[in-house]
Amino acid sequence: MTWLVWTQYRRQFTYTAALVGALAVLLIVTGAVMSSDYHSALARCGTARDCGDLGLFQGSGWSALTTTVPLTVGVPVLLGVFWGAPLLAGEYEQGTQQFVWTQSVPRRRWLLAKVGWALAAAAVWGSVVAASVTWWSRTENALGHHRFDPFKFDVQGVVPVAYAVFAVALGIAAGAVLRRTLPALGVTVAGFTTLLLVLQNFVRPRYLPEKTANLPLSRLHGGLFSGSWQFGGQVLDPSGKVAGHVIGGNDWNVQQAVPSRCLVNDPDRVRRCLSADGYRMVVHYQPASRYWTFQFIEAGIFLALAAVLVFIAYRCITRRDA
Repeated sequence: MTWLVWTQYRRQFTYTAALVGALAVLLIVTGAVMSSDYHSALARCGTARDCGDLGLFQGSGWSALTTTVPLTVGVPVLLGVFWGAPLLAGEYEQGTQQFVWTQSVPRRRWLLAKVGWALAAAAVWGSVVAASVTWWSRTENALGHHRFDPFKFDVQGVVPVAYAVFAVALGIAAGAVLRRTLPALGVTVAGFTTLLLVLQNFVRPRYLPEKTANLPLSRLHGGLFSGSWQFGGQVLDPSGKVAGHVIGGNDWNVQQAVPSRCLVNDPDRVRRCLSADGYRMVVHYQPASRYWTFQFIEAGIFLALAAVLVFIAYRCITRRDA
C-alpha cells in the first residue's frame, strides 16, 4: 500500500516539496541579511527599542516581505484543499477504491495507509514552513513586538503544524462524508477559516485568566508590557475615578481636565507629571511569558479535532456501503 500511495501522489509530493523548499530558501537567505542589518543597527543605536523606532526593515524591500510572510497562514488551507479533500473524495468519484478493495486489500489497511501518509506529509510540510517563518521572524521578534498578533502567532511556533494536520484531516473527513471533491474543498476552506477566526477572537484571549497591572502612568513607556497582549485599561485620577483609557501599547488618553503644568508637548514628561500628581493606570493583559503556553494549548485543540475528524472518516469508510 505504501508503494501504491507513493505512485498515486508522487507528483503532488514533488510539486509541494519544490514550493516549500523555494519558500524556505527565500526566508533563510533574507532572514540572514535581516539579522545582519539588525545587529549593525543595534551597534549604532544601542537598544532594540531604539532600533525599532528608527523604522528598521521599512526600506530596501523588507516591508514587502513583512507583509507577505503572514500570508503563510494560508499554507494549511492549501494542504487541506490539494491533499486532504481529494484523497478519498477523488477515489469515490473515479471508483478506484473498488478496484483496490477487490484486490484483497481490506478497507482499514487502505484507509490507514492513505490517511497516515497524508497526515505525515502535512506535518512535515507544516513543520518546514513554520520553522522557516519562525527563524525568519526572530529579528522582528527581538524588537519586542506583539507576538500574540494573529498574523504573527498563527505563522510561528508549533501551531502552524497543528493547523496543517487539522486542515488535511478536515479535507479527508469531508471527502469521506460527501464523496465529492468540490463540496469537500468548500467545507475544508470554510471550516478551517471559521474555526480559526472563532478561536482568534473569542477563545484564544481566554486560554488563561488575564492579568491586571495597577501602576503609575510613567511606567506605560519603557517596555513594561513588551511582547504582551494588552486588552486596554483605564487611567485613574488621584481619587480613583476613571479619567481616561489605556488603548494599548503606549497609547492612552485622559478625558477630564489635567493640571496645566502637565500640558507640555513631550509625552514622557506628561506621564511623569501626571504620575507625580497621583494618576495611575489599570491595564489588563496576557504576559509575554505565556506565549508558548498559548501555542501548545491551541496546537492541542487542533490536533484533538484532527483526531476526531480522522475517526469520522474511518467510520464512514468502514461502515458505509461502497
